[in-house]
Amino acid sequence: MGGIYINSKRNEDRRKDAPVKRQMQKPHIFCDFVNGVLFQGQQRLKPEMLTRLPEGVVLKLEGRAGKSVNLERVRDVAFEASFSHRKQLIFRVILGMENQSYVDYGMVVREMGYEAGSYGEQLKVRKQKNRKEKVLQSGDEYLSGIKREERLIPVVNFVFYYGEKAWDGTTRLLELLDIPQGEEWIYDYISDYRMNLVHVGNVQAGNFHK
Repeated sequence: MGGIYINSKRNEDRRKDAPVKRQMQKPHIFCDFVNGVLFQGQQRLKPEMLTRLPEGVVLKLEGRAGKSVNLERVRDVAFEASFSHRKQLIFRVILGMENQSYVDYGMVVREMGYEAGSYGEQLKVRKQKNRKEKVLQSGDEYLSGIKREERLIPVVNFVFYYGEKAWDGTTRLLELLDIPQGEEWIYDYISDYRMNLVHVGNVQAGNFHK
């Protein structure tokens, strides 16, 4: 009976998220959200700067004996934004969003998976392109699949939480780890991950216009 209740609850949460997801997939709504969160309401991001991306990303995990496992992660919203000045491209950034109607206490790990999958997909595409065009010269570049000077597009993900209760989950990976007092030495060897949480309590309504 427990499994039936959990599945029913998940379906209910998906139904709650669906209207928000549809709205956020509209470029002008998404731009207003990003401008309000990142740029204090300044209209720096505009709909014509956005290119819709597939929401699914695949995280490839290398296992033993050369075997790998592909974990698919599906974001609610994903766009690539191109920032230009006087028609000259300055840089691009991938913007992703996950809508949450409930507090997911493992959300930090989910977000890490989205970002890792996005960077992994970029690497995959570049490796395929480089090998097809035969532009890799040195042994290290050939084995890596990318040139030494190549750089990836930065990825910024948001968690948009609109639940009724205050968010009481973690927003950083280190907060989720079980590290006892007296063993703080391990912090020097662990990479932290910070989740970009957006909710009613940490934004200014005046920054949003839609």
